[in-house]
Amino acid sequence: MRCIKDKTFETKIEINDSFENTTFWDCVFKDDIEIVDIHSKRIIRFYGCQIEKSCFVKTLDKNVSPIEIDISFSSSKIKYLQIGDKSLHEYNWKIDICDAEIDYCNIRNCIYENIDINNSQINDLLLNFCIGNVFNDPEINIDDSRIKTFWANHISNVYELNITNSRFNLLNIYDSSFNAGIKIYKTVNEGETNIDLYKSGNFIIQDSNFEKKFRCSYIKPYDEKESVGKIQLAEDVFQEKAEFSGTQIDRIDISCSAAKMEGEISFVGFKILDRLTLSGFNKHADFQFLHLNVCLFSCMNFLNYGSVSILGLTCYKGKNPGFRIAGPSNIGNMNIQGSDLSAFPLITFLDCSLFGLKYSNVKWFDPKILNQNNSKAPDFWERKQEAYRQLKYCAEDNKDKIQALIFKAYEIDAYQHTLSWKRNFSDLLMLWLNKISNNHGLSWNRGLFFTIFCGLLFYLIFYGCYDDLSYRMYFWGNFIKYIWLFNGIDDLIQFLNQPLNSFGDCLIRFLGSICYIIGKILVAYGIFQTISAFRKYVKAD
Repeated sequence: MRCIKDKTFETKIEINDSFENTTFWDCVFKDDIEIVDIHSKRIIRFYGCQIEKSCFVKTLDKNVSPIEIDISFSSSKIKYLQIGDKSLHEYNWKIDICDAEIDYCNIRNCIYENIDINNSQINDLLLNFCIGNVFNDPEINIDDSRIKTFWANHISNVYELNITNSRFNLLNIYDSSFNAGIKIYKTVNEGETNIDLYKSGNFIIQDSNFEKKFRCSYIKPYDEKESVGKIQLAEDVFQEKAEFSGTQIDRIDISCSAAKMEGEISFVGFKILDRLTLSGFNKHADFQFLHLNVCLFSCMNFLNYGSVSILGLTCYKGKNPGFRIAGPSNIGNMNIQGSDLSAFPLITFLDCSLFGLKYSNVKWFDPKILNQNNSKAPDFWERKQEAYRQLKYCAEDNKDKIQALIFKAYEIDAYQHTLSWKRNFSDLLMLWLNKISNNHGLSWNRGLFFTIFCGLLFYLIFYGCYDDLSYRMYFWGNFIKYIWLFNGIDDLIQFLNQPLNSFGDCLIRFLGSICYIIGKILVAYGIFQTISAFRKYVKAD
C-alpha cells in the first residue's frame, strides 16, 4: 500500500483507477477531493488528515462487476463528506469513520458491507437509499459518537443498526428495514426521535435517555406466518411521551428498575403473535397499552408503583394464549377498560397482589378457568381461594356488586376444597349444603329444585311408612300440605297415634317420624336458600 504523508494539497485532486491502494497520513487538502471511476478493489485511508472543503466519492463505473471499496477516515477533520451520487452504484462499500470531526456527512445510493462510526463528532449525518450486501450481513455501527442530526431514509437489507454510548440532537429513521433489528444502548437524544420501520427484526432500547417526544411506527402489514421480531425496553427514560404503534410483532418485553424507566410510554394497535411481558420494579413510568390483540399478556415479578393502563385488550388465538399475573407481583395502579378477558382460554393469578386494580366495561372470564395450569400443585385450592378473594375486593372497590358476588361464591367453593371431612365436618357439611342448595347464593332455581327434591324424597319415605289407606288416597294433596311449613303437623300426630303391634312397627314409626322432621327442616332450609338467592342483588346493595 502506498503512503502519502505530511503533504499539503492546494488544488483539487482526483483519485481514480490509476491510484493503487493508498493511505494519506497527516495531509491537508485545501480544495476538493473526488474519488471517481474505480474499476477494481481499492483501499483508501485518511489518517490525521484535514479536508477543508469537500470529499466526493461519486460517478463510479457502472459497467464493472460489483467490487469492494474500503474507505476510512481516522482522526481527521472534514468539512463535507459525500459517498455516493444520484444513482445506485454496484459497489460493496466498507466505510469506517473513527475519531473524526465532520461538519456534514451524506452517504447515499450505495451498496455496502459495513458502515462503522466510532468516537466521532458529526454535525449532520445523512444515510439515504442505502442497501446492504445481503451476502455479508451488513451492519451500521455508531459507537461513542456525538451526532447532532441523524437522518436515515430508505435503508434496506441491513442486518443490524447498533447505536452505543452516543449522543444526538435529533434522531430520525424513515421507511427502513433492518433484518436483525435496531439496538440502542446507553444513548442520549436531546431532541425528538422519529422511527418508521417495515419488515424489521428486534428493536432493543436499553439504558437510554430521550429528552423529547419519541415515536416509533411499524408502517406496513406483515404475513402472519412471518417472524417480525420484538420490541424490548429496559431501564430507559422518556422525558416526554413515547409512542410505539404498528400492525404486527412477535413480542414486547418491558423490564423496569427502581432507578430508571420513566415517562409516558404507550403501545398502540399491535397484533402480538407471542407475548407482552412486564417485569421488574416500575416506580415512575406510565405504561399505556391501547387496542392490542395479544396472545399472552404477562406480568411476571412485576412491582408497580407507577401506573399501567390497558384499553381495548383482546386475545389473539395463537400458541398458548392467556392472561397471567404471577409473582411475586404487585400490580398497584392498574386500570383495565373496554377489554375482553373472556376470550383468553387461560387466566393465571399466582403470588400476586391485585389490590389497586381499577376497571370498567370489562368482559370477565369464566372463574372456573382461573389457575387451571397450576391444578397439580399441592396448594392449588389455597392459591385459587386467595385469587378469588382479591378479585372479590377489587370488584367491591369498583362498585361492581354483581361481579363481587360471583367471585365470592367461587372463593367459598375454593375454601370448601381446602377442608377435610375428618377435621372440618360441620363446616364442610354447611358449605356442601350451601353449594347444592343455591350455589352459594347465586342460583334461585337450584334452591327451588333442592326444596322440591328434598321434600319429595323424605315425604315418600314418610308416605311409605303410613299404613292408613285413607291417607294414601290423597298423595299430592298431602304432599303440598307437607311442604307448606305451617300445615301437615296433624299428619305426623295421626301417624304417631297408630297402634303398635310389633317391634317392626316401632322401627317404621321411628323412621317415618325422623324423615318427616328432616324433610320439614330441609324444605324450610331450601325455601330460605331460594329466597336468599332471589335477593342476591338486593343484598349486594
